[in-house]
Amino acid sequence: MWATPPPRYSIMGSKGKTSICTKSLMHASMNFPHIHLDSALALLGLGANLGDCQETLRQAWEEIGILHAVKTVQLSPFYETLPQGGPANQPPFWNAAGVIQTTLPPEKLLEHLQEIENRHGRVRTVHWGPRTLDLDILLYGTAIIQTANLTIPHIEMLNRRFVLEPACDIAPDMIHPLSGKTVREHWLNLEPGDVSHRNCSPDNNPPPSFSSKPGIPVDCREEH
Repeated sequence: MWATPPPRYSIMGSKGKTSICTKSLMHASMNFPHIHLDSALALLGLGANLGDCQETLRQAWEEIGILHAVKTVQLSPFYETLPQGGPANQPPFWNAAGVIQTTLPPEKLLEHLQEIENRHGRVRTVHWGPRTLDLDILLYGTAIIQTANLTIPHIEMLNRRFVLEPACDIAPDMIHPLSGKTVREHWLNLEPGDVSHRNCSPDNNPPPSFSSKPGIPVDCREEH
């Protein structure tokens, strides 16, 4: 049950002007049936490189799913990737992407995600340093938001293979509102780089129905 109608809030337009919109303007893609009309689809990034990373990501996804006014739609396979930036000699990261349906405003969603990070021992002392859990809002419908605490779309997502690769598994047709291009188009435009190791365990593969682009099978696709 969605107890309240979607609130109105300000977002920053691409030309720096503030406009008012409702989340009803951020309707779900046709790739995701049965989406509530007054909710938004949000694309999240999940990552960890300390402890039992895969188990942490699974637990975090479960905790996201029990948040008020949030429904989990799909979690990508997990990818093991080398750290990019930050201190030397960090352990490899495990990364994933997830799609949720929510009526929470982006700022409130961010608060809940940070609470989940904190419960898993997240300590913010070193920029791009090792972490037990990292949860990012990559996209929130077609919102463009710039505040002191939150930037949507995520400012680095288009430069990161470890973000776009799992996102392409589950949401290839989600639109980046600044570029007007799909997640898949941005993934295909990445410069050649390190190939991520993908966990193809049966309990972590998205169903074929979420692969909407021919030529890129959803299960264990090869690097383009």
